[in-house]
Amino acid sequence: AEEAIASVDIFLFERYGDIQAFSKSETIIEYLQTKNIDFEQRIKNQFEGLQSIYGSWEDLSVIDVSGRVVVSTGLDKQETNLLSKNDTHKDLFQKSLDGKVVYSDFFYSGRFNDYTLVFMSPIRNDSNQVIGVLQGHVNWPVVIENLRISHIKDFHLLNKDGYEIASAENRAALEHNLSSERYFKEAKQGRSFTLKGKGIG
Repeated sequence: AEEAIASVDIFLFERYGDIQAFSKSETIIEYLQTKNIDFEQRIKNQFEGLQSIYGSWEDLSVIDVSGRVVVSTGLDKQETNLLSKNDTHKDLFQKSLDGKVVYSDFFYSGRFNDYTLVFMSPIRNDSNQVIGVLQGHVNWPVVIENLRISHIKDFHLLNKDGYEIASAENRAALEHNLSSERYFKEAKQGRSFTLKGKGIG
């Protein structure tokens, strides 16, 4: 269990670092300050290159302070009030505007027809003012593939509410709630638990 947790933690920590590094792009900052449309394709090409290199991002999007998508590899450009349609995203967006790097819980995205989670990082100008937000949806199947590559044969990943979000059996995500199980309760308290000779933690 510890090996599975470490694998997922490392993957998500790397994505946490990615989104912060990407948000420092001078091209993105220049675009948000000048609104020069000549930068749009350059940013999109940059994003597509990052997606190809890392293989971990379903999409990357630049969102202005009003919540409007201005450049994206996966979302509709200039879709207004995008974040107000989802309370969780709206809350994350506001926190990012306040200067925090944030991420969501695991959820199903109808737009991408797959499970994902979102990372957001503030985009700052040279005066350290937040002028936009960089949003990225994580490619969740990559997480599962990393577990399989690591030769972890038996695993069950649960979200904070006890719903199974991944398993070695490849069962449908968010359909099995295991919050009543002792091992989940122990793990919520930060303790490991052994079930049928296998550590769960």
